[in-house]
Amino acid sequence: MSVGFCIGPVHKKDVMKASVMLEKKKEYATILAFDVKVTQEARELSDELGVKVFMADIIYHLFD
Repeated sequence: MSVGFCIGPVHKKDVMKASVMLEKKKEYATILAFDVKVTQEARELSDELGVKVFMADIIYHLFD
């Protein structure tokens, strides 16, 4: 399983990278966006491909 840590907004490119995990296991195609913006393009692509994007301003809210 590949895990990437980036600083800054979530872009279409990030969704494409996460979508590779759909081949292994669907639940691995997930992006945890802690206190960053998700671009409109990234949101649309994640909906199309089935990549889950969880967003929260406070990190422990990602797990609630």
